[in-house]
Amino acid sequence: MALYYSIFETQWGWFGILGDEGDVLRTCLPARSRRAVQTSLLAGAGAEYKPNYKKSIQKNIQEYFEGKCVDFEMAPVRLEGLTDFQKAILWLLKTVPYGQRITYGQLA
Repeated sequence: MALYYSIFETQWGWFGILGDEGDVLRTCLPARSRRAVQTSLLAGAGAEYKPNYKKSIQKNIQEYFEGKCVDFEMAPVRLEGLTDFQKAILWLLKTVPYGQRITYGQLA
């Protein structure tokens, strides 16, 4: 399976996405340096750099970090390597409305 990645700037710093032709498999939240994102994103994965990989998702992520309400519902994300518990938490987090915060205790 061929893997691809892209690293791009947001208002909060450099952000990275990695995946195959269909799905995003990994992201790296904003960091101060492109190199830090690359190191974290590519840990244990051989991938080809494609600056326009998942360009529409890149745009959505940039808008999100600009404070805009973005719907990531259609983003193709594969949750491989996560435990059932981790997946359950992520599904519950999807129910938190945009702009609201929730503590781990409230989520539990």
